[in-house]
Amino acid sequence: MRDQIAFKNLVQRNIASEASSLAPPPSGSVIQLPFIILNTDVRTVIDCSISSDKYRMGMSLGLESGKCSADNLIVAKSLIPRSLETYVIGMARGTSQTSSFPGDLDSASLNGRRSYSHSSTALSESRGQTPSSFNEEEEDDDNDDDEPSSPE
Repeated sequence: MRDQIAFKNLVQRNIASEASSLAPPPSGSVIQLPFIILNTDVRTVIDCSISSDKYRMGMSLGLESGKCSADNLIVAKSLIPRSLETYVIGMARGTSQTSSFPGDLDSASLNGRRSYSHSSTALSESRGQTPSSFNEEEEDDDNDDDEPSSPE
């Protein structure tokens, strides 16, 4: 949830910056969105790691440390669905447990038990692989040639 708030906050900041200048931002002055798109063979294993310090730019509005101001709490609540506001309030106070898997914030994870909302995550972990390295649907369609599939 913190990642979603930080992402939406970053997007809003970039949109406001572009609108106020009426020109594209100078090279190197905008934080790029954290996405990587790869097109590889089905059998390729991708090992990707990201720095643990994702919040140093202040885009999570102090939620990562439980030191969110009243103004920042209002902004954070505006960036998420209304049904999740109680969790954000808990994070702002430093009393809420958070999940490390997107989509896993449910009653089981808040009670200390891990549950998975994505069946592919549970399936890939049970096989000892990362979600990005296993795709059951593509494995069935494998045609034994070493060329990447075309987008057609």
